[in-house]
Amino acid sequence: MNLVRCPYTPDRLEGLVAFSDANPPSRVHAAPTRRLFEELAPPEGVLDIAADGRRAFAGAVVDRCENLHDAALLEVLGWDRAVPLPALLDVATPPALAVARRARRATVSLSLPVGLGGDLPAAGWTRAEGSYVMERDLSAWSPPPSPPNAAWEDLSPLGVAEHYDVVRAAFADDPGMMLPDLPTFALASLGAAVPVRVLRAAGREIAFARGTLEEGGRLGYVASIGRAPEWQGRGLGPVVLAEALRQLAARRVVRFRLGVTATNPAALALYRRWGFVEVEAWQTWRRALASEET
Repeated sequence: MNLVRCPYTPDRLEGLVAFSDANPPSRVHAAPTRRLFEELAPPEGVLDIAADGRRAFAGAVVDRCENLHDAALLEVLGWDRAVPLPALLDVATPPALAVARRARRATVSLSLPVGLGGDLPAAGWTRAEGSYVMERDLSAWSPPPSPPNAAWEDLSPLGVAEHYDVVRAAFADDPGMMLPDLPTFALASLGAAVPVRVLRAAGREIAFARGTLEEGGRLGYVASIGRAPEWQGRGLGPVVLAEALRQLAARRVVRFRLGVTATNPAALALYRRWGFVEVEAWQTWRRALASEET
């Protein structure tokens, strides 16, 4: 089998997005493919790989983001399952390492559904944390009350810088965090189809809830919920989750989905109490760059 990385040009974008949407690595994974290609991956980080002359792999090396492990993210967005994934990753890894070096990253990170890793350790990858995709139906829930003198509102342009700082602080220790720079973050947040909701008290943002619509609007994805560090441990978890579900339910979704790091037992327990069940497990792999430098 002849595997070739095709040079990327903007006119190939629509084909890459369509291929990714038709051939996702998982039936339950919701990845913002167009945003990853257009906003967070440099042109040299867009991966378009053909097998015997036909597109077999679409991916992006995301380096325009902040995360806990100082990693460039190798995102598998589309994959023709007739072609072995390990062979495609062999072609995708060298450009991913090159992008990471130019971005002065410490590692490259790769997440895949459990069972798709192949022989990654032999190729220099190390097993890292795992995560779960969880789903819930539309069965009723009892919205908990917000704290006294606190109120939900849509994120406004005047509040986006404060919101950015709260999100960064809320996920500072989360290995799954991926936070772009402020201009990119503001554009995505203020232009979202489902408004970002922020909970404010005494003139300050104390929590947030962000949801997106996937699968043609049938799926409500809880993209992120969190609270300011000083409000952790004060019972806000159910409050922000309920607000995210409320916003999505109002848009007539048929089910809810979210992702959670396996090393976050408090979040896992919260979601299970609210009727979410694990539908797929993911494994993160990392490859350090220090030994690769010349």
